[in-house]
Amino acid sequence: MPDTTPSRDRAVAPSSPRPAGPAPTPAPWGRPWTRGVVVLVASLLLGGLTSFAQGALPAAVVPVANSASGWTLVSAALVFWWAAATGARTWQAAALGAASFVLLVLGYTFAADLRGFVYRPLLFSVVGVVVGPIVGVAAAWLRRPGTRAALGTALLAGVGVGDGVYGLTTVADTTGATYWVAIGVVAVVLLASMLARSLRGALAVATAVAGTAVVAALFVVAFRALGGAA
Repeated sequence: MPDTTPSRDRAVAPSSPRPAGPAPTPAPWGRPWTRGVVVLVASLLLGGLTSFAQGALPAAVVPVANSASGWTLVSAALVFWWAAATGARTWQAAALGAASFVLLVLGYTFAADLRGFVYRPLLFSVVGVVVGPIVGVAAAWLRRPGTRAALGTALLAGVGVGDGVYGLTTVADTTGATYWVAIGVVAVVLLASMLARSLRGALAVATAVAGTAVVAALFVVAFRALGGAA
């Protein structure tokens, strides 16, 4: 005879627990060390490409291969891409930023030697060791919330605005104004984009805006001093 007991009165056998499986392994391109290798190789190659670009780019954009913001943009973009990896740490971003800057300088040096030019890399290698970690952390912090994103924005946007002002007021008579205006616009767009999409609260907004102005002013002063010492 079929069982006519209502289903709500039937005893329900407890389900057997499923054995816990191993934690998912990140894909190779999601690992910090794998992306880090790509950043290092790309930095060396792009540094070399900078030397060749100086003689090949149209006059209006030649400064991209001969400006602080050019390499800052490259290094920051590479570290920003790296920071999307699972488990990326701030101290790793600092180390990678320094390594990226130094490899840009060394790549430039090797390429200049191949072209028959003599370039002494010591000064800008030291600059890379000092500034590279700051740029690396700033780029990684663009992916973080709150004050860290505001500080990262202020540093990178400030460098772009500062380089634009420095170029327009110091070397535009020999290089033209196109690149310096463009890099300033890119910096302002970065600031505006972060304000619109990521930065919330009066403190974060004030930090990003005021910090950009301060970094830009310090950049102009520092590069005028560096230019005088070089």
